[in-house]
Amino acid sequence: MWLINVYLHRHGDSIQCLAYDPTPTSTLVSCAVNDFGFYRPNKQKVDKTKVNSKINVCAWSKDGVHLALGLSNGIVTIRTQVKSSSPALLEL
Repeated sequence: MWLINVYLHRHGDSIQCLAYDPTPTSTLVSCAVNDFGFYRPNKQKVDKTKVNSKINVCAWSKDGVHLALGLSNGIVTIRTQVKSSSPALLEL
């Protein structure tokens, strides 16, 4: 039986892209102009992160560990979905 969680979360700007991670955790990332949020079925809180340029595109790695965000300033950031005191971040 599937249980559906309903989230009420708003971005300050228009949504640019959405992507589900390809693993059974079913994490959804929602990317707006200057921020993105992780929606997880087992959490009521959305983990939101600010960025300093417009997000144009988002994609998960095949294992669902990394998230790539393409920004309008030409930078591609690769992040992990695991929150920690020093999150993994690679900017190309």
